[in-house]
Amino acid sequence: MNCGATAYPELTGRRACGKYNFLELRSNPRCDDAVRTRPVCNWKQGGRALNTVNESRVFRNLPRRLQHVPTLPPVAMMRRAWAASSSRALWGGTAWSGSGFHYHNPAYNVLFFGTKEWMLTPPRFSGLSDLDSLEWPDKDAHRHLPEGLPLRFTQNAGDLVIVPAQWGHSTMSKGGFTLGLGVLWCDQRWMNLSAHDCHLESSVWMAARRTAVARRRKLAPQRRG
Repeated sequence: MNCGATAYPELTGRRACGKYNFLELRSNPRCDDAVRTRPVCNWKQGGRALNTVNESRVFRNLPRRLQHVPTLPPVAMMRRAWAASSSRALWGGTAWSGSGFHYHNPAYNVLFFGTKEWMLTPPRFSGLSDLDSLEWPDKDAHRHLPEGLPLRFTQNAGDLVIVPAQWGHSTMSKGGFTLGLGVLWCDQRWMNLSAHDCHLESSVWMAARRTAVARRRKLAPQRRG
């Protein structure tokens, strides 16, 4: 799989720094770039068409009871709030790798192996950062966050984490290899506001990407110094 330093590298102008399989990730490799990036890998299934979630050979060959049901939330009480899943992603990471600070539609994440540290903010303090998980929140972020944020907790193997819609979050693999599954959902409120479209228009994401790229270029000379 293509691997890099942050979640959704295309949004922040990052590029993949190598290709690794899960066995290679267990040995905690580093990319051969200048900063020796700790790679995190994302194998994504699904997309705008909700019926593509189970279309890969791996998911298609699972026992029926384990296949993904696009309209069944992980917790029964959430059926009125969550409408349908839009995509699922299998994540693998080395020690101290992680997903950079970002936000999106509601999601759940289940961890199969390893231990993850989470950092969350409510929607008012959500954002998109190209900093590695080890670097965020930096001094600049702390100046804009009230005391007590980000919220922090540990996810162990077997734990399921529910991330509410538009909550900012960042994750980091603590001490070793991690492997888990993340599933994005469309919530009823967002779909009502977006004419039943659970995805942001590409222009919104492109604007966020341009901002992140400009910020990184501005900070680059300072970091080198």
